[in-house]
Amino acid sequence: MADSYRVLIVDDDAEHAEMVSEFLKISGPFFVDWAENVSALWRRLEAKPYDIILLDYRMPDGNGLDALVEINRRKYTIPVIMVTGQGDERVAVRAIQLGAVDYLIKGSNNLFTLPAILQKAVRAHQLQLSVLHSLEQIRYQAMLLNNVSDAIVVWNTEGLITYWNPAAET
Repeated sequence: MADSYRVLIVDDDAEHAEMVSEFLKISGPFFVDWAENVSALWRRLEAKPYDIILLDYRMPDGNGLDALVEINRRKYTIPVIMVTGQGDERVAVRAIQLGAVDYLIKGSNNLFTLPAILQKAVRAHQLQLSVLHSLEQIRYQAMLLNNVSDAIVVWNTEGLITYWNPAAET
């Protein structure tokens, strides 16, 4: 697990971004940067890696849903939490469908739970990446075993055969 978390706040409301940034810095091991719009989001992501993004829904040069689509298109694998000033269930559902890990409404006492929400989202994302990496290793090992010309047979502790490769079948 990470000792600290790199957070990118994407919000056109400078006062809100500063308040969240300062709260996170005093609440835990957070290093926080701010992007004032969607264009700045791309510049920040190109400049350095982040562990999580707090993405405002409404911005002057786009919206959070469009940014989520573009994050996926550009193949960034960063958890995103959508934040908005006005709750809208349709936007929340669409944000989750597009890959946001959570949807928060500004000013609804989320500030005090935000550090835990961020840490949980980052840890879940790290776990997901670890599982994907393990599955890729298993696929690679299976491919190797299936292409070995020697017969390979695997038994479990009860003596039941659990795997055999094509050479063993032949």
